[in-house]
Amino acid sequence: MGPLVKRFGATLTFAPDRASVNTGIGTVGTGLPAFVAEHIASRLNPVADFSAAPLPLRVEGVRIERGAVTIAGSVPPGALQKAIADAQSGSR
Repeated sequence: MGPLVKRFGATLTFAPDRASVNTGIGTVGTGLPAFVAEHIASRLNPVADFSAAPLPLRVEGVRIERGAVTIAGSVPPGALQKAIADAQSGSR
């Protein structure tokens, strides 16, 4: 477990800091040693990378709920208009 962290505005990385195990009769949780957390993070990250999206997306928030992840973000002012203009000029 741990937070999802925004990096450079276009990527999400996972920063594990604790783990829990369901034993069947309860859940046991503990902090992770740094080398274990780093190994897990190196295998999972980046969780999401939007840097290759057709628009320059900025990730502004993440909400994790049972069965769903909602990623909120924005496009810088003028970027959508520029993308439309570029697409129109490229199709001529």
